[in-house]
Amino acid sequence: MSSLITQAKNTIQITFEQARDILQSKGYDPQCFLVMICFFRSYSSKWDQLFQSSSWENNADKLRSFLQTITASGGRDPGEAVEVSLWWANKKYDESPINQVIILGDQPANLEHEAQQHRNIFGQNYWNTTPIKDLTYYKPECNKLKSKNVPVHAFYLNEYTRQIYSEISQLTGGQSAYLDIYSAESAKKLTNVLVEQILRDVGKQDGRGEELVKAYKAKYS
Repeated sequence: MSSLITQAKNTIQITFEQARDILQSKGYDPQCFLVMICFFRSYSSKWDQLFQSSSWENNADKLRSFLQTITASGGRDPGEAVEVSLWWANKKYDESPINQVIILGDQPANLEHEAQQHRNIFGQNYWNTTPIKDLTYYKPECNKLKSKNVPVHAFYLNEYTRQIYSEISQLTGGQSAYLDIYSAESAKKLTNVLVEQILRDVGKQDGRGEELVKAYKAKYS
């Protein structure tokens, strides 16, 4: 977990630097995009630890500070509450449209019966007091995101997680790949996905999205 957090810190910093560089060089406000970071654990944790999120930020240092507060806890087989992060993305979209979701993980998402089984640890009366009162799992949340044209790019840290993370990306029109947190090549792939989608979304308002991506690839690929 600590290695993943370190990788996330570095990726966020590089993403902001490179996206802003291209945007500024093309006459855009370099701070015209926002990023939110979220962490999900498992249902052996109560809500305040099961799911944690930053605010929307255009400041990489604030996101890095948020990452400093995160520690590993609450692991439980078979699976983690990936569905909660997808549910949150749908909730955020309904408040104000979002453009993409990135998931990194080392445990597969819960199947529906697994989510129910794990929620039974604290019982429905407890979950009724939380934002996520109702049972959900990854497939319906992915279908909702697909209907909103929000791709989920899912990066798995081991083979055990590959199948469901690949399915999540396929269901939403995103990309999926193995992420070796110790590999510079994997880190670059993750950064490319982030930056290119940011540039496409910023540029789509005036039809310059692919121009921005082309400029990025020419400079950084």
